[in-house]
Amino acid sequence: MAIYHHENFKKIWNEHNDSSWKVYRILTMISGIVILGVLIFFIYGQFFVKHPVIQYGNPYTLDTEFTYTRPDGETITFTAPYRIEGVEIGEPVTVKTVLPDNITDGMYLCYYGGHNVVIEIDGEVRFTHNYEMSEYPGRVIKSIYFNVPLSSDDCGKEMVLIKDEDKVNNASINQMFYGTLDVINSYLYLKYKTPFILALFLFFGSSILCLVGWVLMRRGGGNLSIRYFAEGVMIVSWWIICDSPTYQFALNNYYIDGLTGYMVAPLIIIPFINFFNHIQKRRYERIYNIMMVVQLVLIVPYYYLHFADIMPFERMLLPMNLILGLELAILIGVIAYDSRKGLAKSYHAIIVGVIALAALSIIELVLINIHININEVLILTGLYIACGCAVINSFREYLVMENDKADALRASVMKTHFLANMSHELRTPINSIVGMNEMILRETEDPAIREYAEYVDRSSKLLLGLISDVLDISKIEAGKIHSQNNEYQAAHMLGVMADILDERTASKQLSSNINISSSIPCRLKGDEQHITQIMLNLLSNATKYTEQGSVSLAAEFVKTDGDKGILRFRVADTGIGIEEENIDKIFDSFSRFDEDRNKYIQGTGLGLAITKELVRVMDGQISVSSVYGEGTTFTVEIPQRIVEETPIGDDWRVVAHKNSAKAGSAKGFTAPKAKILAVDDNFANLMIVKQFLKKSQAMVDTASNGAEAIEKCKWNIYDLILIDHMMPVMNGIDANKHIRGDADSLNRNTPVIILTANALSGSREEYLRLGFADYMSKPLQYDLFENTILKYLPMDKVQIIGDVDVEPEIEEVDNNIIEEDKKVSATIDLNMLVDIYGDEDFAKEIVEKVAIDTLAALDRMQSSYEAKDYNQYRIDAHGIKGMMASIYVAPMQEWAKKHEFAVKEDNLGFIDEDLASFDKAVREFCNEILNK
Repeated sequence: MAIYHHENFKKIWNEHNDSSWKVYRILTMISGIVILGVLIFFIYGQFFVKHPVIQYGNPYTLDTEFTYTRPDGETITFTAPYRIEGVEIGEPVTVKTVLPDNITDGMYLCYYGGHNVVIEIDGEVRFTHNYEMSEYPGRVIKSIYFNVPLSSDDCGKEMVLIKDEDKVNNASINQMFYGTLDVINSYLYLKYKTPFILALFLFFGSSILCLVGWVLMRRGGGNLSIRYFAEGVMIVSWWIICDSPTYQFALNNYYIDGLTGYMVAPLIIIPFINFFNHIQKRRYERIYNIMMVVQLVLIVPYYYLHFADIMPFERMLLPMNLILGLELAILIGVIAYDSRKGLAKSYHAIIVGVIALAALSIIELVLINIHININEVLILTGLYIACGCAVINSFREYLVMENDKADALRASVMKTHFLANMSHELRTPINSIVGMNEMILRETEDPAIREYAEYVDRSSKLLLGLISDVLDISKIEAGKIHSQNNEYQAAHMLGVMADILDERTASKQLSSNINISSSIPCRLKGDEQHITQIMLNLLSNATKYTEQGSVSLAAEFVKTDGDKGILRFRVADTGIGIEEENIDKIFDSFSRFDEDRNKYIQGTGLGLAITKELVRVMDGQISVSSVYGEGTTFTVEIPQRIVEETPIGDDWRVVAHKNSAKAGSAKGFTAPKAKILAVDDNFANLMIVKQFLKKSQAMVDTASNGAEAIEKCKWNIYDLILIDHMMPVMNGIDANKHIRGDADSLNRNTPVIILTANALSGSREEYLRLGFADYMSKPLQYDLFENTILKYLPMDKVQIIGDVDVEPEIEEVDNNIIEEDKKVSATIDLNMLVDIYGDEDFAKEIVEKVAIDTLAALDRMQSSYEAKDYNQYRIDAHGIKGMMASIYVAPMQEWAKKHEFAVKEDNLGFIDEDLASFDKAVREFCNEILNK
């Protein structure tokens, strides 16, 4: 199962490694920084910059005639609003009129304007709105409604309006109003409130969508495209808010609002570029990269020219709007291309929203050009429609992502089941190989046979290592690797690492450099097992990729606070090194680099991925530095607690070896009075258990399934029960429940240890939860097996004898008898069985018992098939497979396996077609054995 926590955010952000995607991510980050900067500027201005108090009001229309005298002396007369023809940019404009006679005390003259504006009444300056009022460079004052106080004495007086901006056209004379403040205020509020409120709701709604999209991505819900669309809508609505006259009533800081509106405008296109790049699955990323670069490059001089007081924003709007229009045309063109190619099916709702927005925007622009201004209402309506369509598309996208996640989860569960089955299937034969090979190594005196057995031992351990790596990855993906917190002897752990390093470097004729700080505390608390696994992975890698030179191991302890500290390791080699571009990838699963140089090096490519995860679980850190062709250094830091501060000293390795010898002393013990029950449907496994227990002289009783074990437990008291998990008739779990759950049971308190090939993540915890005393995975390791047995046997029945081995007696085998008995069946190699089981009569007994039990299992399979009890059918097929494996009849074993997996895969048609043939062949085979 996938991990959906903080790690998933990094995976989403780094999901593509090609150069185009890297460029796109950089551009996205830059644009995000710019947008954030403008937002900070806006917030700062609203709360920390002083501004004049703006008085509110609502007008009567000032419909008196204005006069304007041109520089050549020509005078024209007009009523506002009016645009004077022939006025050049920067040319000052002065217009005059006579105030009406109905002005009373408390009234105000209201005018909408900006830049350098002066109003005089009867030669007295009543209002000034100019550059000096701005606290920021660029000297742009946003046009606002300002109120000029009047009195009854002003009736019939001359009013002069002066517009003197040197970088804009001063020809437009807007409508003027007069009246009391409450009337003026009500009028203006009602006139502009609708688009402002719509934009305000849109701003907050899109901000919430941005936040939701970001949280979903951060929590592993996926990178939904709605986040990018919401960013675009947020910026558009932000621009509309800043551009609305109503902002002066709501925000009361027209300095910042005016500048922000201009600064936001060129940023609008960027989130929509991100949005379309996402929903179009990066098909046109190069085009979008160019658009992003152009936009970001233009923004720099756009901002600079204004704030350097070289050219105001409004003078630069035309080229900027042309670029924005071109980019918008490109977006529409790409959508049209997608639609024509049938690639737009995944975002049809977006196309509807874009068409609606474009159509309504065009209508509003037409209305503006014919002097009908509805204050962005149609544009806002289009944005709401587009936003709704984006939400619909995002909801569909989210459902698709959830389905994909569910599919991935199902695939992960299937993979886990597959690994569980493969673990069982692989470990069962490896158990036989390792166990019997262990007996050969212990008992043979022939140098040639010992050499062969040592090769088998190395190969089987390599195979087990590969299988363990795959199973560890399954644990990581299931999130079931947890850190243990136990006390341990630091010298012992370091001794294991040092011995491993010496052994591996010696095998490749390399030098080993070991530098262990003598000040490391002798007893620590932490996860010794996982620390050892990490270091063995790193030491293994170092020796694996080093052909000449040396491998170094260094360790030290850095105390941090109280009883806490950092255990730091360094593993350095003089090997092939890692190329710089590959350093960031070495912790990826199944990753191997420089295949031409490393093609003869064995491994899965999982070791470093497992190492990094184990370090993370223990809240540690791992880093790597490398020079290609010269070597690599890994540094690992893991927090630990100090139990005993006494340093390990300079003779730590001697102490380590003494501790190891003490720990291994359990290898020599006898328990002739102990009685042990071994339960397994595979006779080879039972034989291995008996062989492992031979020198202990313990009495070993056996059973082939859970029901038989329960029966034996009714009449015998055992000191220990060893039981397999998956068996016919009754499995080990059910048998344990029955033995421990029966109040009258003679073995209710007897420790029960489960032996199983299921070595997947969480297996041990699950078995302990089910009431087992302990858990051992197959193939059994002799030392671990013996130490575990000693742990649970009553101490009054155990005598420790050190490392004295009790050599098992092996009867001489009459080869003539073997040759004669090989006639039992041409498919059974009795010579091999005698070699494996060490006894001729026992081998014959196993073969006969297999035949009898197999016939019984066939009868049960027929009954289960007729009753459609396919679970029992599968168990019996599994049992036949195991029994055939125990006498090494591979064809029958594989045939039984097909029937077992036919049930697992719900392939009942195969059973219908094949059962009769399978039953007939296996019966004939078993009857032939029994009739000999």
